[in-house]
Amino acid sequence: MRPISAACLLALLACGTDPEAFGRCSGNILLTVSHEANPEFAWAPADCEMHELNVTEDRQVQWLIASNDNLNRISSPVRYGQDPLDTSGSQATPLHTGFFYTVDLWRVDEQGIVQRLVSQRFLHQVD
Repeated sequence: MRPISAACLLALLACGTDPEAFGRCSGNILLTVSHEANPEFAWAPADCEMHELNVTEDRQVQWLIASNDNLNRISSPVRYGQDPLDTSGSQATPLHTGFFYTVDLWRVDEQGIVQRLVSQRFLHQVD
């Protein structure tokens, strides 16, 4: 294993994400969506924070939230329409039972580039 220079370490820390988090979030992310009027989006590993979450219907944004800076600050779980601390976004459009939606999770990588980790279609259902 090569030693990390102080400059490289500071550059990674300046991105706001612990360097260990990149390895933790590099595998498959398992996303679940609850069956409620305002569903809860939860992912595993739960300690893998995201930069952005958006919900679309036929590519039309229904709700979008993102960290206020270029950091991964969104923790699992997230309730539809409720903006977590240190994020901002769009007004949530009511979801319709029986309609298909897509939820995307985005994350800032080691180079500071925002990349989509998950794109999952779901049928909105209320139990």
